[in-house]
Amino acid sequence: MKNFIKNNKSLFVKTCITLGLILMFILLCILKSSRDICEAYSRGFGRVIFTVFAAVSKYFPISMTELFAVCSIISVIVWIVSFIKNLRKKNVLKGIEKVVNIVMLGCAILTTYTATMELQYNRKSLPIPLYQENVDKSQFMEILNYFVDDYNDCTSKLKFKENGDVISPYSITDINIKLAKEFERLNEERFGGYFGKFTTNVKPMMSSELYSQLQITGLTFGCFGEANVNTAAPTSAIPFVMAHELAHTKGVLREDDANLVALFLMLTSEDYFFRFSGYFYSFYRVIPLAFYTGNESDYATIRAG
Repeated sequence: MKNFIKNNKSLFVKTCITLGLILMFILLCILKSSRDICEAYSRGFGRVIFTVFAAVSKYFPISMTELFAVCSIISVIVWIVSFIKNLRKKNVLKGIEKVVNIVMLGCAILTTYTATMELQYNRKSLPIPLYQENVDKSQFMEILNYFVDDYNDCTSKLKFKENGDVISPYSITDINIKLAKEFERLNEERFGGYFGKFTTNVKPMMSSELYSQLQITGLTFGCFGEANVNTAAPTSAIPFVMAHELAHTKGVLREDDANLVALFLMLTSEDYFFRFSGYFYSFYRVIPLAFYTGNESDYATIRAG
């Protein structure tokens, strides 16, 4: 056994590292079952890790997530080819080492992802202020008219293409700057330090057209603390998607919670384009209220407005 380890030291070390990563992953999964642990972890060590990664990747001009994905695919292909070559040469141990390399990489990614993101899925409830009073159906039209009036006010300040898509008044860089100011509102005492304070830049994805085919509008990868936006998505959606992805980097991992944070910031923003983006994502949920007012003509009235 000693001679085997001595002669195959590289394989032995990589196997030990892989087993260590698997054990760490299992431990993190056990910790993930406790909401209190997840909350403490998210506000402490998890936030530090995410912030450090984000602070570094923020200054890379391209998406590190996409670059990593391409490099990983190429590496796997190279390892598979090398594995097959070693088998043909009957060099079984070398072939096994290639497999261990792939497994070790996969375990490293999975463990890092779990440490930076998965543990934050089981956090406590989001502290976004919600209306707590009962809402009577007699108020539905008042609510709808408020949204319709503000939506019309926003659209009156925007320009549109022939296909109906809005023309953005801002570049991605401009939106990043404005979003950083919007997210400062989440640092107020009423939110109890729930959100991380560091705000990274959302990066446009180089392969946006490919992600459009997969119906992915944005992507956040904890291993780099990086948020990405699909620039091929409808222009109306861009601010909301960027806010959604930034919410993930602030420790809000549940999709519905990230949507709520994005909607809160968009719909309460003083910027008309941001509010318009918020309406783009929320109007289809608000309009059906007109069916329940007791007046059959209310829905037609709202649609005409």
